[in-house]
Amino acid sequence: MLEFNEAFLLKPPTSNQISEYADLLLNESTSNNTNRLKTLMKSGQQLEDITKSLFIFNLVLDHIDDYDKLIKGETSNIKGKEELYQYILDLYVENQIKKIDRQVKNPKEYKDIAKPLESAYWEYIKPKVKLILKWLAQEMYGHSSDKKDKPKAYFLIEEMQPTSLKGIQRKFYDFGSLLLAVLFSFLAGTMQLLIQPVDGWKYTLLTGIPGAISVFFFFLDGKGEIKPVDKIQWNFQTVKDNSLKALFLFPVACLTGFICSFLEKLDIAQFYEKGFEQFTKGSISELILGIIYTIFIMTMIIMLYSVTVGISSSNVKKIKPNQGIWTSNYNCVATGFRVFLFASIIFWLLGIIIQKHPLMLATRFGIGYGLMAGLIYAISCNSGRACIRHFTLRLILFVAGKIPWNYAKFLDFAVDNLEFLQRAGGKYFFLNNELRQNFLNFE
Repeated sequence: MLEFNEAFLLKPPTSNQISEYADLLLNESTSNNTNRLKTLMKSGQQLEDITKSLFIFNLVLDHIDDYDKLIKGETSNIKGKEELYQYILDLYVENQIKKIDRQVKNPKEYKDIAKPLESAYWEYIKPKVKLILKWLAQEMYGHSSDKKDKPKAYFLIEEMQPTSLKGIQRKFYDFGSLLLAVLFSFLAGTMQLLIQPVDGWKYTLLTGIPGAISVFFFFLDGKGEIKPVDKIQWNFQTVKDNSLKALFLFPVACLTGFICSFLEKLDIAQFYEKGFEQFTKGSISELILGIIYTIFIMTMIIMLYSVTVGISSSNVKKIKPNQGIWTSNYNCVATGFRVFLFASIIFWLLGIIIQKHPLMLATRFGIGYGLMAGLIYAISCNSGRACIRHFTLRLILFVAGKIPWNYAKFLDFAVDNLEFLQRAGGKYFFLNNELRQNFLNFE
């Protein structure tokens, strides 16, 4: 079914094929509707052009009672096939909306419908239906100004891109996704409040600010494209290349390392100086301590950058709406959890070996720093960036009235109730090119 829909939209039947189908149906059928349509078409009126569109032909045949003006010949002001199609499609859209009105007002008369409507939802969504579907049609055309461009055959929620945003909206998208990422990474520093109950705010700033700066660079990757990650495929060459690219963050690591060393020498904060001095059995200068911290921070950055940037994802068949983003969300959490376990062990060992902490205190340090690292990794990885950007895009489009907040619910509503769309797995289609074009031209 999915392949048929895509093929039909990409290469519709020819006029001759449609005419043959119409002639066959008109000749073999004896229903009242078919006879009425046959009589009308033989009268030489404009409706004979309907045989050139399979969708329009079946639409009029199935809803012939709704087209009184056509039956009575009261469409003399309609000139040409395009205006005729427009009239029929506009009438179909309005009748479908009126049908939903009747279902909401008299639910007892429509007990047999598959999915009963919530009156509150319909009152909320009714004024926006055409605008939402217009945006959907534009999205399938890639928001090109040339409507002759070849549209996509289907729509996937997770494939929404910020290309539809212009001017201030695009700036809000770039700034908003970056701001969310930086705020989340800075909040990771609040884990220090659990580790350092007395002067936790100092360590929150000292760890949160560098984390926010590092994440900032991960979101400066060009066009702000949303790339959902269905299944991570590890590629050694990609990891190697990304490790080299991470060197551009060396100034951040160097600045953070020497700031930590400077603050520790002034007794403003305490990190690993005493532990290193006990381990080496001698004092450590501010320069050496800064170099040690820089190397440690740079190592963490390289590990982060190498496994979270440019990792490809395999093509997975979409069977649920927005599956790509939900899977990315899972991969984001899974990546953060794995990093949390790894970092917790590393910092726990540092607490035991370098700082000589008691077991429980070292465990608290390990868990606290592990949570920070896990959150920052989760935000910076491909799947994390996809989720944050997708959320930001959806929020902007929702505020602009282009889409409802629960987009999947509306699209299913347009399939099951309005009957404007079809669904195959996680993909959505307009019933026909003419209907899609009708919404595209909606003013």
